[in-house]
Amino acid sequence: MSRYHYRGPLSGLSLPDGREIMLHHGAMVELPEQSPIVATLIARGHLVLQDGPAAMPPIILQRKAKES
Repeated sequence: MSRYHYRGPLSGLSLPDGREIMLHHGAMVELPEQSPIVATLIARGHLVLQDGPAAMPPIILQRKAKES
């Protein structure tokens, strides 16, 4: 199983293992690499393989202290 970022319209998948998954734009999903439907969604640009963690790290803004 690999982790993907889904970038497409609301869609449903029935996987060979019997699971049914709803795909929402912007969602992170784990899907089998060998599935033909996964290959199709990658080719259409709807799935992007993720190398790192599922969530984006928080952006931390720091203000520089004013010098008086």
